[in-house]
Amino acid sequence: MYFLSKLQRSIEFWYFQKMFHRNFNFYTTDSPEELKEIYKIRYQVYCLEYNYLNKEDYPNELEKDEYDSKSIHFILRHKSDNEIAATVRFILNSEIGLPIEKHFNIGLQVPVSNRDRLAEISRLIVANKYRRKFLLLAQIKGLYAYSKHNDITQVYSVLDDKLFPVLKKIGFPFKKIGPQSVYQGLTSPYIMDIAEMEENLKIHNPALYKYIVNGILIYNGLERNYSIH
Repeated sequence: MYFLSKLQRSIEFWYFQKMFHRNFNFYTTDSPEELKEIYKIRYQVYCLEYNYLNKEDYPNELEKDEYDSKSIHFILRHKSDNEIAATVRFILNSEIGLPIEKHFNIGLQVPVSNRDRLAEISRLIVANKYRRKFLLLAQIKGLYAYSKHNDITQVYSVLDDKLFPVLKKIGFPFKKIGPQSVYQGLTSPYIMDIAEMEENLKIHNPALYKYIVNGILIYNGLERNYSIH
């Protein structure tokens, strides 16, 4: 049964990867037009759908903040509809710090020498029309590829009590580093070591490990602009 389970998972990821590349493009962007699309979908999800943020604070219906200029923005776009199916940003270390450290009582001190190898996963969104488990995994694959390409070794993430058990079950070893707070709902701060994630997936979910690590990042000739394959 274990062998069949491993085989089934491998087939599922093979099928998803084939379907994904046929139907979606996944890339980073700093295009003002595409960033506006991202801010629009973030407003729709964070302000209107989940009420994480007060819509009155965004009269132009674009949800953006001071961290956007310090971030790498990822788009997962449906080829035929030309719609953004999912988006996520990677907030990089900068002079303004990282939001998780401002909104939570973090029980962790990251050495100054390691801060440029630390990034925060933020605004991870799959549009309602496209909500499938595998699109979340595609986003994680892209974040992993960017991390390996840019020597990021640890990632912060804010997770709620629904998403954390799912990620833990499939093999992502996030560690809680502080108490809950009311921030984008009732959430807690977590950190994950990339090398530990690789080893954990290799042992406990080899099909997912193969899917995640076999991605490559192709530089498109523009600053901070890549495609994930």
